[in-house]
Amino acid sequence: MVFKNNHYKIQHMKNIFIILGLLSPLFCFPQWTPGILRAVVQGDTVILKDDTTTRNCASLYHMKISKFNSNTIIWTQEEYGGGAGCECLFNLSVSIDSLNAGHYIAKVYDAWWPGHDSLYVGSISFDISKQNPIMNPVMISEEQSNCFDVGIPIINNSSNDFLTVFPNPTNGKLTLSTKLTGEKSIFIYDFNNKCVFQDVMKDDMRIIDVNKLPSSIYVLTVSNNEKIFHTKFFKK
Repeated sequence: MVFKNNHYKIQHMKNIFIILGLLSPLFCFPQWTPGILRAVVQGDTVILKDDTTTRNCASLYHMKISKFNSNTIIWTQEEYGGGAGCECLFNLSVSIDSLNAGHYIAKVYDAWWPGHDSLYVGSISFDISKQNPIMNPVMISEEQSNCFDVGIPIINNSSNDFLTVFPNPTNGKLTLSTKLTGEKSIFIYDFNNKCVFQDVMKDDMRIIDVNKLPSSIYVLTVSNNEKIFHTKFFKK
């Protein structure tokens, strides 16, 4: 009887994995591929770079630096955001100042949301030749580039023929142009799928003030009684 129960449980789990495998294209999982790791040394300062790394396009990053021992630096890229069904190329960097002279290894990790397990990206070796008697490294800056699309579009039914936004990225004013006729509803969603703007437009062009929105990627939806179209924009 015990063997039968275990056999049933195993078969039940197999069925669950088969179902999840069939449904997996319907879900958005964080995307990641390694980038180009390099170090730029300027005196006792190093700029660690992770260039053209492919990540989910809704990602925002918070850099963290910690020391494993005197010559090993841990660079963790904490990733915030949700699945958006698209991939982007990001250039990520972090600057560390006040390093003592010596040979260093920086180990790079990607952490999807704080508290989750980290994914090892790779390591960067570099040398500091300028003598610094005070061993007190400190992170002085971090940078995340704009999102450069690769792979599939964010939403399959988006169309440049019926919906365009510019400039993209924008600093504050977003011009919306659409070929949809009649009265149209406008919605803007952040990467948590929260509606941060909604309005109605009757013309085929509209200027939207997004100056107060935080720097991030947003999804803009325009619809009338017949069709609905989506696009995305980046607010600097």
